[in-house]
Amino acid sequence: MLTLAASGMSAAEADTLRVRTSVWADVTAVAGSAAVNAAATEILKHSVHARRPDGSSLDSWPSRHTSWAFAILGSAGYRAARYSGWWLVGAHTAANIVALQRVAAGRHYPKDVLGGAATGIASVAAGELFSRLIFHGQPPVFYKGDMPAHGSVDAFTAAIIPLGRIGDGQELHTGVMTGLRYTCRLNDTWGLGAEASTSYFPLDRDGMRQPRLHTVGMAVGAVARFGIGIGDIEARMMAGAQHNSRTGTISRWSMTGSATGAVMFNISRSAVVGAEAGYEFRTMGSLLSAVSISIISRVRF
Repeated sequence: MLTLAASGMSAAEADTLRVRTSVWADVTAVAGSAAVNAAATEILKHSVHARRPDGSSLDSWPSRHTSWAFAILGSAGYRAARYSGWWLVGAHTAANIVALQRVAAGRHYPKDVLGGAATGIASVAAGELFSRLIFHGQPPVFYKGDMPAHGSVDAFTAAIIPLGRIGDGQELHTGVMTGLRYTCRLNDTWGLGAEASTSYFPLDRDGMRQPRLHTVGMAVGAVARFGIGIGDIEARMMAGAQHNSRTGTISRWSMTGSATGAVMFNISRSAVVGAEAGYEFRTMGSLLSAVSISIISRVRF
């Protein structure tokens, strides 16, 4: 918080009421987000008795580390996004790394880090609201959306909710997927996209818990984007392949496909935030259908 305040002071003219108000509004927003996050996370962890994957305790949901990461990095990234969208995407990517590490280390299930991410994002929103109430701040300014002339890069966090079993008594539970995506412009409406992602899923076989399924994949596809005045509505269709960590009845390689729709809001000339939902399939021995829900941060070129 002190670093943010100092950078804000040095970047503007000194000893003006507007600068002082802006700096303290930023500090209040970050501090408010941290306070709300700490309280909400601890209340949830001690109210929801969810066992950790290693059985060490009953405070698994939500993930504290993930909640902190999305709250602190998200709040800082939101403030710095006024200068460059790369700050927002970088903050989201760093928070994603924390979330995946907690699952890979066997300390949390995907639902725990998804809960942590949601708690962190809600805390950022609460901190912003608290700051605006105190300093009579203006609501967020959204800019007209269009297809960026030189493309865009997304960082995304997604919940993947399977709609059925994958055969041979095996069942995947809700997983977490994170990744990066690049979209290049073809014209005012159409673009081409490519993404790289990784995901973790809890896996059961005949009611017995198995080691988590870890996948790494790439996909390409087409994007249609329509401006709505304060942002964009996007439709995206992607197809690709993924590598699965388990063999046996789950094939080592799978084909993937997805169709999604997103609402994106331009919070600065280069930074964009949004939410996406859709349908996807994976060929994992048998066809697996799933619903995906994503949070996206974007930098426009």
